[in-house]
Amino acid sequence: MSNYLAKNTLPHVGTTPAVRGDGIKFYDANGKQYYDFSSQTLNLLLGQCHPSIVKAIREQAGRISYASSRFGTDVYFEAVELLHSIAPNPESKVNIKMCDGSDANETAIKTARKYTNKPGIISFYKMHTGQTTQTINIRGYGRDERTLIGTTDQVYFVNPPKCKDLMDYLDTLEEIEEIAKREKIGGLILDPLMVNGGLLVNKNTREYLRAIQTICKNYNMIFILDENQTFGWFPTLFASKYWDIDPDIITLGKGLSGGNPLAGVIIKDYLDGVLDYNEADFTNGGNPLCCAATIATINTLLNTNFKIMEKEKIFTEGFSVIKEKFSNVNVRGIGIIWCLDLSDIESDNNLTSSIYKVMLDRGIFLRQYGNKLIFKPPVIVTEEEIRMVMLKLRKVMEEVLCN
Repeated sequence: MSNYLAKNTLPHVGTTPAVRGDGIKFYDANGKQYYDFSSQTLNLLLGQCHPSIVKAIREQAGRISYASSRFGTDVYFEAVELLHSIAPNPESKVNIKMCDGSDANETAIKTARKYTNKPGIISFYKMHTGQTTQTINIRGYGRDERTLIGTTDQVYFVNPPKCKDLMDYLDTLEEIEEIAKREKIGGLILDPLMVNGGLLVNKNTREYLRAIQTICKNYNMIFILDENQTFGWFPTLFASKYWDIDPDIITLGKGLSGGNPLAGVIIKDYLDGVLDYNEADFTNGGNPLCCAATIATINTLLNTNFKIMEKEKIFTEGFSVIKEKFSNVNVRGIGIIWCLDLSDIESDNNLTSSIYKVMLDRGIFLRQYGNKLIFKPPVIVTEEEIRMVMLKLRKVMEEVLCN
């Protein structure tokens, strides 16, 4: 790897780079094969080099590669119309002139503040919102005060629900309402799964999300649902559809274009026109190649039954066997997104890191956040592949935790 990489980037010198991918598998420069149960950066919805995406990008690259906002491109308008056709609320508008989920979340925040003329934003500890100045300010972890350019005086953090056997969400709702009563809050932003926080989800999630929606309505706050990490991984595509909630703004990125750099927002009609031109219209946003990838991704999702809930049963069975052996680990999940939480076993993350590293050595790529391991494979994963990974996980946990 290059010695010229900035220190704040990964991978570091000495890492063997990935050079090839095929579906759920990818290979490093030494030829080692990995099963991707992290969807790389939680974004490869259809895995590596999905044929429909490869075909779409190749064809688009031979037609037109860019056009200014003065013209737009046919593929851009096609992607907008297709996304609108599947939007949870038909009375909405679409903006996909963005490149990354950070752009989308920042656009949502701008919209909420400008529409309500109220500066306050409610966010959640442990939530990942992005890496722009504004989204770092509202990010719920890793907050280095030296990085927080600008004021954070009008950002209010609440604790997410404790989530083990039953979701204890009442304290969180009380925190939100108390802030809404005393401060000028323009909007609330929430990732419904809190993937980076350890997948805070269970059977009471619907009730919890709908209660938040009610509070936002009662206090004239814009309800922003961050679906960067959920879109496409649900059988209903949108988490908001799955839990029957109606946010004012939905932010999208990551899997929307199958891992290509495109993001956007779906806003209710009454918010259309709040932002002016050049307030959320990025130079490379809506790029034709990425729009082609988006169309291919959405059409693949619409025309393929990935049997998400059937695969959920395989994860459930696998983790049930693990729970029988290790009763003090916590497991949470929905569909094919799962969390193995070792916080009741350790506080220093050493055991979790050991499990992660051994799994990686054995060709299984997961995501680690402290003492939590996240499983989020592309939707193309097979039931056999899930069973294989669950079996390897159990054996690795026996080696690490029983020695």
